[in-house]
Parts: sequence; structure tokens; C-alpha cells
Amino acid sequence: MPEATSSDEITLKPIITELDTSLYAPSQEEIDFLRNQTKIGDEEELKQHILAVQREGWALVKYRCIQSFAFITLKISHLPPYQHLLKLGRERQGAIFLDLGCCVGNDVRKAVADGYPAENMVATDLVGAFWDLGHKLFKSTPETFPVRFIQGDVFDPQHLALGTPFYDPPRTSRPILSMLTSLTPLQGHVSALHTSLFFHLFSKEEQIKLAHLIAPLLSPIPGSMIFGAHTSKPVSGESQLAAIAKRIYCFSPEDWCALWDGGVFKKGTVRAEAWFPESDPWRGKGFGNEPQELKRQSMICKHIGGYVTRQRSIMRRHLSTSIFNGIRDLRNTRNNLQNALRVRFAVEYLSECREGQLISGLSLETNSGLSMNRLYEQPSGSRSALSGAILASSSCRPESNSYNDDTEYRLPYLPTLERLVDKSHTLAMVEAHNNKTNGTDSRLPTVKLDPSLYKPSREEIDFMKGQTGIEDEEELKQHVISVQKEAWDVVNYKCIQSFGFLRLKMSRLPMYQDLLKLGKERPGAIFLDYACCFGNDAHKAISDGYPIENVIASDIKQGKSPSGRKLFKSTPETFPVPFIQGDIFDPKHIAPSPPFYSPPTTPRPTLSTLSSLTPLKGYVSAIHVSRFFHLFGKEDQITAARALASLLSPLPGSMIFGSHSTKSVSCEIIHPGSAGGFSVYCFAPEDWCALWDGMIFKKGTVEVKAELKDRNTMPQLREDHGTETEEKFWDLGYKLFKSTPETFPVPFIQGDIFDPKHIALSPPLYSPPTTPRPTFSALSSLTPLKGYVSAIHVSRFFHLFGKEDQITAARALASLLSPLPGSMIFGSHSTKSVSCEIIHPGSAGGFSVYCFAPEDWCALWDGMIFKKGTVEVKAELKDRNTMPQSREDYGAETEETRRRPLVWCVKRI
Repeated sequence: MPEATSSDEITLKPIITELDTSLYAPSQEEIDFLRNQTKIGDEEELKQHILAVQREGWALVKYRCIQSFAFITLKISHLPPYQHLLKLGRERQGAIFLDLGCCVGNDVRKAVADGYPAENMVATDLVGAFWDLGHKLFKSTPETFPVRFIQGDVFDPQHLALGTPFYDPPRTSRPILSMLTSLTPLQGHVSALHTSLFFHLFSKEEQIKLAHLIAPLLSPIPGSMIFGAHTSKPVSGESQLAAIAKRIYCFSPEDWCALWDGGVFKKGTVRAEAWFPESDPWRGKGFGNEPQELKRQSMICKHIGGYVTRQRSIMRRHLSTSIFNGIRDLRNTRNNLQNALRVRFAVEYLSECREGQLISGLSLETNSGLSMNRLYEQPSGSRSALSGAILASSSCRPESNSYNDDTEYRLPYLPTLERLVDKSHTLAMVEAHNNKTNGTDSRLPTVKLDPSLYKPSREEIDFMKGQTGIEDEEELKQHVISVQKEAWDVVNYKCIQSFGFLRLKMSRLPMYQDLLKLGKERPGAIFLDYACCFGNDAHKAISDGYPIENVIASDIKQGKSPSGRKLFKSTPETFPVPFIQGDIFDPKHIAPSPPFYSPPTTPRPTLSTLSSLTPLKGYVSAIHVSRFFHLFGKEDQITAARALASLLSPLPGSMIFGSHSTKSVSCEIIHPGSAGGFSVYCFAPEDWCALWDGMIFKKGTVEVKAELKDRNTMPQLREDHGTETEEKFWDLGYKLFKSTPETFPVPFIQGDIFDPKHIALSPPLYSPPTTPRPTFSALSSLTPLKGYVSAIHVSRFFHLFGKEDQITAARALASLLSPLPGSMIFGSHSTKSVSCEIIHPGSAGGFSVYCFAPEDWCALWDGMIFKKGTVEVKAELKDRNTMPQSREDYGAETEETRRRPLVWCVKRI
């Protein structure tokens, strides 16, 4: 559009300088709204109340919206996008609505009155006193109307930093609105931004800059919108702001749309519309007296229903799309590809695994007509890509329970394609998946039940008491054993035999606090406990505050769910967490697809109606899966990882976490306890990280951490601690020394040094702590002692652990030590003269521990645990025979495992 000629003859002088009470003419809708908000029933009293507020506002700044009573109009609800705004508030969890140039807040109050969640709103204006006037106008307080208000100048980079629009989800977490002091943390998180009667206050350059400033605030989720209304002209050009002597610019509707679609946002990523409405009841009163050359019309910016909105990007996976098209062509020429949809689905999944090789195989056969046999017979590169990917995506298994040379392997979702896998490619895991004996899964048939393995920790006993209501510990034990027997009849899993279903394993993982934080801070954050067994981890998370309505659990066996209800004495009514039975390798349970890198376009599913996990794709904020991956071969683990990855939300902070057994070097091993000996695969930690970051997810889109710990079967470690961390040791001490808590009132605090609830990990203190010295008798953990302990004794402890665990334990103890000179940590333990890893003497299965040589032990404390030179460390290796207090009978020690006592002290300088 051509611009109007700039009128130099326009006189730049204020047109309106005084208030005019005759302009007070609210509509009946506005009167009713104000009555409801202020509780002032009398119309004359209401008028005088509004006039008083108007005078205060006019004294602050002489805006036309104040003079014309536009601050009491309900402009936002007259805009076509308003219904979409309310829909966002209802249907999009945590959808943030920002009102920019909010004045007294009449529009946000209208939206709240019509149902938009107040906790998801933010308002901002240059004049902070306007918001205070809003409380006075509507007779509210920050407590009765807690919408977050942020004062600031939109052109001030400390208020809103210049950025670029988001086309993928932001890496920052959704900010806590009540803690905001500027708009910058909102970038990429705002679902709806309303700004009316604002753009027309500025020049052309200022409006363009303003558009570039607010665009990065908008969420990339489709349907997010910027909308509003301001005055302009049919032809672009300069004009004068009526109330003050300032030149402004008017964009025509066409130029306004072009500014947003192609200028501010990438062309085609938004749809913008703008038009002049026939009437503008929200504009205020008293307009129309301006000179003809200054008259402007209200212009609404819209996308279909009236707003600038984000579209879903169509520039994604072009390579896969071309494969789809090729398959469609083949479908039309080849009768043997009967199920086109399923074939396309398989090819899409294959293209995710080995796109280059698969495309090569397809292109070689496109013109001659492709059958699946010919595809399988491609050169070795293509063949390996196909077979590997199909195995990974289908978990091939026999058509029957028999296991012989005549078995035909089929892809469950490709029923017409037989014998894609050569008989010689038989997977050992097929036996594990399918071998049945009298209806019982015999994955580990050599394992028998043993009641002596019932050794729950005090924390687990207390948890079970709270869940079941059974206070008597013997009664509780019998209850648990009876449930164990029932479950054993359903499936012979080691976790059943070892009472792993009682362990609170998830709460001991470092990521557990992140999980609980997600539950508290991310509205509607879905938590999936996969391979949930009896649901002990889900019960624990809920008891610790995770919203029960956002939890879902899944396992391959339906029988485990009834066992869980019996174990915890719950019902679907008292514990309404949906349980979905299904096999992770079954595409009916989780349909294979790539991970999400932008929010899903499907609505968030209702968890209670789910019959599979597929509808959860892209919506799960946290997935916990423990003691699961180590049951499978390499390809099956990759398949399972892909399935879970497809469920994960693309929002930053979403996570998949858990634990399982593996080895320090990637290799294939025979699963311990299996009848015929089936193979499983062990990913080394670095290979496990590389699998997720680069193969499952695009490189650099996830952060992966994996740490190898000592085996959980070690009786003195972690879950199977026996009595080492239990309170009964201290009780035995009373019996041994014939004392009581009254005669020996030393506080005892039970806890695991590796549990952050017992000692929250933090650096050592180098200056006195600012917290008050704790009262010992009130302690329930060691964390409050940080910086207050003058002396710590720890003997016969460090030699029980591997290298990393010893370092972790040292850091925990160091954080407790007082910074005062002379404060010390001292003790003794067994080690060797040369640092090395050995098999712990006397262990049943042979677990590894680490021996620090004396000089390495000193270097650990002075330089790694504490800052170099801030402590004095002494360590001396003794002869065991000269230290009777250090003698222990380790049985048949070898020269490789024989150690000597190390006496050591770490002292503050």
C-alpha cells in the first residue's frame, strides 16, 4: 500500500486538555460489570466513584483513554479472538496470558470474571500507579485479585530484552509468575498477548521495534496469539496523537499484516489479519471532533477469528515424506503390499533409524516394483538397516509358543509380510517373551521364594504402615508375604522374589526431587511409572505430594495391578491412578514414532479414559523406568528407548529417569538365573548416554547423565542394607552397654549418607554458617549440622564402596565440617599401597570396591574435596597385626584382596 503524504501543515498541538464529565456514558453491560466488581449498587454513587478515579488517573498522565472513559470499557470481550482466549485458559494447561499496556486492568478483570485462571495472568504498564488505581476502581487488593503486575517500559532492555521469535519450545522452564520482576523470563512462554489502544501511541520505527520486542514472548505452540485493537488509517502514513503533541504512524491493514508475517515472524509461520470494524464501542467517548486529516479508525488484528497466531511448521522431515510418497506409488503397482498404512508406518520408523541406507535400498527398486522380499535382498548395507530397524521396531516374536526350526517370525503390524527375518536371526529374548509353563511366565524359573529375604528398611516399614494401616510389624510381614506368593503364581520375576516391590527405589534417585518439583510447578505435568510392578514408586510419589490426577502406571502383566491394590489395601476409588496393561514392543500399546521437538497438536488426553499409551505421545513430563532395560538384548533396549522417547513432552525439564544393572564396558552377557541362558546386553554408561543423545533424540536436544554404582545386591549398600542403616543397631547398643535414652541421651539419627534427605549435598564452608546452631535433640537429618561439626569420626566405612561412592561420601561429610581451624574428620579403613579396584573379600557374589593409596587419599581431600591448602591431611598405612583393633576375619583372602589399615586425619588449617 502507498503511504499517505506527510502533512507538514498539521499543527502539532494538544487537542484535548481538560476532562469532560459529559463523556461518562457507560453501556448497561459495563455498568453491570462494574457493579459486580465494586459491589456499588447505586448508579450515581458508582459514577462519582469512577469520576474520582478518573481525576487521579488524569493527574498522572493525560492519555485520551482516561479522558474518554475507555478505562471502563470492556474492549477485550468485544474482540473476536476473545472466545479463543477463554478456550486457551480452559484447555491449555498453564497457558500464560499477558496484558500489555493494561492501564487499570479492566480487560484482565473481565477475562478472570469469564473464567480465565488468574494464576496464569500477567499485566504490565509503564505507569505503576495505574494498577494501584485499578485496585481503587474495582475495590480490590493484591490478595483478592492476585494477578501479577510488572511495572516497566517495554523499550527498556532491563524490562524486556530484545530476542528473536521462538519456533521450537524454549529451553528455559516456565517462570513462576508471582516472582517475575521483568518480562524477559516470559520469552517463549506466553500463550496469549493482548495489547489494545497501545501501538497507535508510537512512530513507525517505534511500532516496528515494539513488534520485534513482543514477538519473542509468544509461545511456539500452535494457536498462541497476539491480538488487540488500535486506531489507524486505510492508507499508511503519519498522523498526530490527539491528546498530546506527538507525531505517530498509521499502518494500513495490509501493511500491518505484512509487518508481522514476513517482517517480525518468518514468512508463513504466522497468519495475520487486520480490518476496520463497523463500530468500536470499546474506544471510549468523545471521538469525532478531530480535524479530518487526524481522524483515525479502530483496527482489529486477527487470524481467522481475530488474532495473530502461530501455525505449526510444515518444514519437517522432508526426507521421510519423500519415502511416504514412494511407498504410495509402489502400493498402486504392487498387490503384495496390501496394508499401505502399516507399511508406511514401518518405513517412517525405519527412516528414523537408518535414513541414508534405507533410502538407498528403496531408490534402487522403485522403478522395477518393490516387494518386501526384494527389499530384504538388497546389498548388505541396506539389508542390515532393514533387519536391524525392523527388529528394533517390532520385537519379532514367534506366532506360537513353540520354539523350533519351523517357527515363522512376523511383524505384528505387517501381517502380510512373512519371514522378513532369517531363521538364523532368532532372538534369544523370544524365549523370555514367550516361554510359558502352566500359565506362569517362567523368565527366571530357577529362582525360588525365600521368606528370609524379607528385610525392609525402617523407612519402608513406616511407609507400608502408612499405606496399609497395619501397625503390627509381624502382621504386616505376613500380609506382604501372602501378596508375594500370589504374585509369584503370575510371574517369576526376581523383583518379586527379592521383595523389590517394597523398595522405595525411585525416591532414592537424585532426580526424584526434580520429579516432585515438576508436579508442583508444571500444571498438569503427567508422570508415567513404566514397568510399575505393584506401583510402590507411584504410591511413594503421590504420598510425597505429586498430584494423583496426573499419574499413570503401566506394566506388561495385569496381575500385578490387583496385587498392588491388595498389597496397599487400596481400591480404584481410594487410589484412582489409571493402570494400562501392555507390552512396550506392541505397536497397539505404543505406536512407534519419533520424539517430539515441538508441542503436540492433539489435545491432552484424559488419563482415566486411556486404553493404551499412544495418546500420551508428547505429553508426558516425567517417565520413571527402573529394573527394566537390563532384561533385554541390545536391539530390544533401543526399541524400548524409542517407544518411551516418543511419549516425552518437548518442554524443557521433561525427563526419563531410572536405574538398572549393567557393566562398565558394553557387552552381551547371559542373564543370571535364566533356565536356558538367554542373552541380555549391557550398555556402558558412556554408550548409554550416546544412545539417548544422538540416536534416540537429536544430538544436543537432551542432557543425559549416567553413573555406574556398586551393585544393589551388596548387603551393606543401598536397598538391601540389611540392618546396617537401621535403628536396631543403636538399640543393640543400649542393650550392650546396659543404657537407656535417659542415661545416655546422645541423639541418634538414622539415614543413608547417599540420601540427599539425610545430608543435602553442598560445598564445604570456608566462613561461619549464617544459620543458627541446631538443637541436637530436634534433628531428623544431618543437613542442619552443615558448618557446625568440629570433629567427625568415621571408621570401617569407606572401604565398603567403589571410587565414586567414596568421593560422594567424602563430599557429604566435608559439608558438615566447621570452618574453624582445628576442626577435623578422622578414622581408619582398609586399603592397599597402590590405588586399585578389588573384589571385596567375603562377598557372596563378588562385588567391587576401590582402594585409595595413602598419597591419593590425601590428594582427594586436599584439592578435590576441599580447596587446595585449606586442610592438612595425614594418612598412614599400618600393619594389620600391630593394630588389634583393626583385625577382622575376612576368610579366604588372596594376595590380590588383602588390605592394610589406613589411619588418617583431615584437619582445617
